[in-house]
Amino acid sequence: MNRSLAFPALAAAAFALAACSSEKDYAYPTLAPEAAATVTGTRYKIADSSVPDTRVYLTKLDGAFTLRTNSWDGRTLVAPGPHTLDFGVSQKNLSAESWGFGRIQATLEAGKLYTLRAKPIETVVRGCFVTQAWLESDNGTAVSPPVPVMLGRYNGMELPMAGGGFVTIPSTNACPSS
Repeated sequence: MNRSLAFPALAAAAFALAACSSEKDYAYPTLAPEAAATVTGTRYKIADSSVPDTRVYLTKLDGAFTLRTNSWDGRTLVAPGPHTLDFGVSQKNLSAESWGFGRIQATLEAGKLYTLRAKPIETVVRGCFVTQAWLESDNGTAVSPPVPVMLGRYNGMELPMAGGGFVTIPSTNACPSS
């Protein structure tokens, strides 16, 4: 191959691979709010800061990221119809963070508000927790069956190195394998 064409060909191949592997962000429908369904998350806040609060939040809708533009209480407009909702459950207090993820299938109706919910989190072993999460309509009716979610505690860290930079120590998972 001609050297003058090698770099442009290599660059084009790299961009093509990057485009294939990149995740897409959710594109909000161009519908009036009353013609769309709305999905939001939940926060279970405990007044005692030593007790972790729990958040349930939408992370993806039909494979497209929603969390980049929303937090747990963000409202995501959705076209009515059947959808796949990926969600996260987090538990956080001053000293520890735990995360778990799940997926729900649901058919959403126009003009309704849907909220992701979770049962109280239970400890399996130190650093490993379980809950169940579901999607609920604005009248309090579950529109999906409860989905089990296992949360693992994040215990990784970054240590500064002399002269600059960091060493990342990955988190370990205390949850039993299934």
